Amino acid sequence: HAHIGRGNVLQVKGQMEAALLAYAEALRVDPESQHAHIGRGNVLQALSRHEEAVDAYQNALQVSSRLPQAHIGIAAALRESGNWDDALLRYERAISIDHRSHHAYHGLGEVLEHKGRFQEAMAAFDQALTLNPKAFQALKSKADLRERMAADRRMTSEEVSRGQVVDPTRARVLVLLKCGKALKEKGDPQGALKAYDRALQMDPEFHHAHNMRGNLLQSTGRLEEALAAYEAALGFEPGSKAALENREMVIEQLRNGEDRKAREGMPPRERRSSTELLFPGEIKTVADLPNVPYEHLRIQRELGDGSEKIVLLAELYEARVAVLVLRNGSCHMEASRYAQLGLHPSLTKIIGMSVDKDGRQCLVTELAERGSLDKVLDQYEEDGVRVSDAVMIRAAMQVCSR
Repeated sequence: HAHIGRGNVLQVKGQMEAALLAYAEALRVDPESQHAHIGRGNVLQALSRHEEAVDAYQNALQVSSRLPQAHIGIAAALRESGNWDDALLRYERAISIDHRSHHAYHGLGEVLEHKGRFQEAMAAFDQALTLNPKAFQALKSKADLRERMAADRRMTSEEVSRGQVVDPTRARVLVLLKCGKALKEKGDPQGALKAYDRALQMDPEFHHAHNMRGNLLQSTGRLEEALAAYEAALGFEPGSKAALENREMVIEQLRNGEDRKAREGMPPRERRSSTELLFPGEIKTVADLPNVPYEHLRIQRELGDGSEKIVLLAELYEARVAVLVLRNGSCHMEASRYAQLGLHPSLTKIIGMSVDKDGRQCLVTELAERGSLDKVLDQYEEDGVRVSDAVMIRAAMQVCSR
């Protein structure tokens, strides 16, 4: 039980490889632990190792065939491989075992929506919310489906009123594009991209769909993919003004990006943040730290209060900075840590030292606008928002790179 509990905690923290080791240790102690098999399957699923995840869930089912969470896990893996029919059967099997599983009803609704069975999907989402009114993902799925159905009805009504005869496939594609646009505006780029991809599967030559897909990719920084999308749009509609303009814009962004990469390739001493420009001398040791007159700091508000220091938000010569007021000891001990790490591009830079009106020593540093990364991730977890593995890996790469 201790190993399983540790694996669960590590999984929540996003430490997937460590969680796998904990579940493996649990299975070494008890090879028939269904909870360890399912925990291992969940981690493998999060790592996109879907075939291994299915094996783990199957191992759990060999211990007990009446495990709804194992069927739900297999269904999720089947969806990733595009096997929607078998995924549907798995969700139905999970519900037959436990009719109170809101996760099963939510997954069932998503499969039904994908298959175009909207009314049945809405009923499944409603049942999930009846079982758990705070199920965030089910609420989101229901809202997205409601908007999708409303867009479908609006478009059909408009076309009838204009007396137009519309190709059913093109009509469906237009609905998907509207859904994609709505999802993008709601801050769900992954959902929007899936909508655009489904639209292009149905009508690969629709230049407007390629252009909208390019807009989304460009807005998320995937510039090379965006350029390919605009090229595809122009391949089907060479005179598309929007695609031509977007293509030129993304080419310019790519050029600027190459220039920036070249600049970032310079040695650390040649890189300066806006606050480092306040004191351009290179900081290698505590002795290099400049003195910042406390009266030059315009204290605005408190950001945090701990046992060792108080963190204040301040302005220094119109630049927003953080002031670390140390409760005990000298600045020099903490400053020495900053001096050792201060050249790392992913850490806040130290600006100088100061002494407040009460005689307490202070460090002045760059301001991390959103606070520490662990607090940001904790807030996402509290809000029920799952940060994708790709984002976590990218964050880790930024923290570890030089």
